[in-house]
Amino acid sequence: MQDDSLSPNNVTFVSVLSASSHAGLIEAGWQHFYSMHQNYNLTPEVVHYSCMVDLLGRGGHLKEATDFIDSMPIQPDASVWRALLGGCRVYFNIELARPVFEKLIELEPLNIGNYILLSNIYVGAGLWDEVYELRMEIKEKNLTKPPGISWILIKGQVHAFSARDGLHPQSKKMHTNLSVLTNFTKEHGYVPDLCWVLQD
Repeated sequence: MQDDSLSPNNVTFVSVLSASSHAGLIEAGWQHFYSMHQNYNLTPEVVHYSCMVDLLGRGGHLKEATDFIDSMPIQPDASVWRALLGGCRVYFNIELARPVFEKLIELEPLNIGNYILLSNIYVGAGLWDEVYELRMEIKEKNLTKPPGISWILIKGQVHAFSARDGLHPQSKKMHTNLSVLTNFTKEHGYVPDLCWVLQD
């Protein structure tokens, strides 16, 4: 892009910072973040700060991420706090997760995704009593998660389905094929990571 004399904009930097985060390139992420203002006269927006918190959280720099949030010149929104909670999930940092979750609930009291993220942290840490309490809170608040929908294109036709719906006309055949594939992968050494699966 720079070779073609094109200047990046705020959207470009969201992509670059997100890519740095997912690749674990912390130093590069910092360089890009600072270059927004220094080299391109762009003012970072809350989404850029969120990307930086995600970058630091994924890299295990949770204290640095917290300090970064505290130093933000703009008010952190839910995306910033959720990025930090995501870092807590990766490193099972319960101590930090709880106050971060409380901040999220202040901003988005009905967002079930925040509850699920904290629940996943508890599951990963083996805190089953806390998982149960959180699930009861979700139930009391009557929060529901809309089912995820998947689409697949087969011979020019789009097929949509969600988990356990059984409504697709070929769902029986699909489940049979899925069972065959599951057995095949297990026979060849695949072991699924079930640490995030809730068990009643």
